[in-house]
Amino acid sequence: MNYGRHPWKRNLTVEMEIPSLEDLLKKMKTMREEAKTAMERTKETMKRQYNKRTVMRAPERKEFPMHSHI
Repeated sequence: MNYGRHPWKRNLTVEMEIPSLEDLLKKMKTMREEAKTAMERTKETMKRQYNKRTVMRAPERKEFPMHSHI
């Protein structure tokens, strides 16, 4: 019998590494910069693709002088 004692006598403490606040802030800053760069690239790509389609679809406009009878 164990008489109320736990039979397992190994080390019960868990060692883990806790990152410092400075490391966390540096990591968050670099992730934010990467996300900003990716969004800017995506914005330019979307703009280029949209303009490529609209230029092809837009009919050519002819300018007529004012008060001209067509």
